[in-house]
Amino acid sequence: MKSVYLAIYECLKKKQPVILATVTKSMGSTPRKAGAKMAIFEDGSIIGSIGGGAIEAAVTKTAGQLWDQPGALLKEYKLDSRKAAALGMICGGEQQILLSFVEPDPKHLEVFEALAGLGSSNQPRYLFTKLEGDSPRFGTARLGLICAQGQKAGFEPGPEFEAVIQKDPPDRGPLFLNNFHGYNYIVEKLSSQAQLFIFGAGHVARPTVAMAAMLGFEITVLDDRPEFANKDNFPQAHYVTVLNNFTEAFSGLPLSDNAFLVIITRGHSHDQMLLEKALESPSAYIGMIGSKNKVKTCFESLKQKGWSKTDLDRVYAPIGIDIGSETPEEIAVSIVAQLIQVRSQCKK
Repeated sequence: MKSVYLAIYECLKKKQPVILATVTKSMGSTPRKAGAKMAIFEDGSIIGSIGGGAIEAAVTKTAGQLWDQPGALLKEYKLDSRKAAALGMICGGEQQILLSFVEPDPKHLEVFEALAGLGSSNQPRYLFTKLEGDSPRFGTARLGLICAQGQKAGFEPGPEFEAVIQKDPPDRGPLFLNNFHGYNYIVEKLSSQAQLFIFGAGHVARPTVAMAAMLGFEITVLDDRPEFANKDNFPQAHYVTVLNNFTEAFSGLPLSDNAFLVIITRGHSHDQMLLEKALESPSAYIGMIGSKNKVKTCFESLKQKGWSKTDLDRVYAPIGIDIGSETPEEIAVSIVAQLIQVRSQCKK
């Protein structure tokens, strides 16, 4: 999603408008659920996905109406199973999609600067679209952002709106407020980007970082070997940290329940020490590489130190989904698949 926001930001910075397509409702077996987004540019190109070729082609065609007459449009798209099969898809169902013409206004630039992560806030935020006029064809669309700590960006909705959000925030998918103080609103809670911390910069780490970067994780690689831990080896990582030693690895790390920890160092002693530190954190995911015998030995040692079975049940070890992987690349696939699985579970 961050790549979509960044592309919109770059376009608005050039004084060029964008059409933002957002799935507001999803019913049946649709490929993308509520909250999915796609940006449509004047040259017909797109970034992001709201449901595959058939739906996206139809939405891009509908967007042509907004290039000629700016505003917003709320429309339902149906894809029954027979049509889906004819298009080589296995999905069917209905989607309600909001198409918003985003003007290159300084306030909109402010919104997408924050969403692209170019601003300083990493707190949960509420993105709203203020719609003037009647559904399904609205006259204008104005976007704004309300951050958890009270910061705002873009167009402001008014105190009445903020009171509703504080009382009944939308947790799952966009919320539609119909005729609220003379306007219609689409509101959605945006989660912070999942943070992936990889301890160890060896052969498994490289393909793991490359794949995780494509999937929207904010990645930090940590190792005590500068010849391994550098941006040349990890160009997709957001941060690469060279440690004096692994005992300081957790010092200053901003760990939260949105953190994913992957322990894949070169030595058993490092892994056990890091795992013990990881268990002290509220991280959503803790995974450690190693054979079943290594994991058993490590867990027995931690039990003797007072860690309970409940504590150790948080650990995914041996790390990754069992797909019979052998090479570093195959191991990376199994790790990233497990990261996706846990991240998806956290969103439910």
